[in-house]
Formats: sequence, structure tokens, C-alpha cells
Amino acid sequence: MLSIHDLPGVEEFRRRHKIDSYRLRQLRNAFYKKHLPADAALAELPDAQRAIFATEVEFHPLELQSRHDSQLDGASKLIFRTSQKLLIEAVIPRVIRWAPISPPPAANWSGKSIDCKRPNVPPCGKARLLSAAGQNLSAGATLNRQRA
Repeated sequence: MLSIHDLPGVEEFRRRHKIDSYRLRQLRNAFYKKHLPADAALAELPDAQRAIFATEVEFHPLELQSRHDSQLDGASKLIFRTSQKLLIEAVIPRVIRWAPISPPPAANWSGKSIDCKRPNVPPCGKARLLSAAGQNLSAGATLNRQRA
């Protein structure tokens, strides 16, 4: 199945099925910028094209399997399953200390930061997104994870 995040693939799909580029742009704006659900974004396409787009293009390659919230520090561990049946673990740490930085780097900066325990794990450093099996994730799974 084609991922909505695969821009060249979706563009080729648009040409093959004669979908108006303006309508596709409206669908992308609804999904990415307005954060509407897939069904609402699909409403931007005409009925005949909507049906084929919905069956051939995948909007959410990740499915939330479980969520575990820590009673100790408030961190959340999310387990996702990809369309290839691989498991991905994402840990969302909560703010644990204040960082005295002056001036703030952005107007909406809260002054909060996270202590880094493992330098190879974001936000402390760069890391590739890997599945539990150690395989690189597809672009769709990576983008979908970042939207979650």
C-alpha cells in the first residue's frame, strides 16, 4: 500500500488516476496543516477518486499497541506496530528540571529542559529510528511517528 508521506509515489498515483493537483493539495493541507483525520481530508477529493485513494493510500502506517505511564517520573512509553508488523517503542519523557537560560531561544520557550541519561537518544543526540528488530523504519512510519 502507498503511504501518504511518499510524495513522489502519491504524485505518480495522482497522474495515473487523473486527480486534480489542486484537490490533492487541499487534501494534504487538511491532513498535515489542519490536522484533520483521514476521512475528513479525503472529503477534499471527488467521490469517485476518493474511493480509490482511500483503498490505495495509507494515512497512518503506525498503530498504537499499548501505552504505559510511569508513576515515578510521569514518562510515557508507547508501543506502535508498523504495517510490516514490526514493533516500535517511543518514550516521551516529562520535564524534570528547569534550565536557567537567558535569553530564551524562542518566544514560546517555557524554560524547561530534560536531563540526558543516554547521549545517543533524542533530545540529547541524533539517532536513527529503528524498529524493535533493529530495522530502519519506512519514511511513512517515521513521519507518522513524529505526528503522534
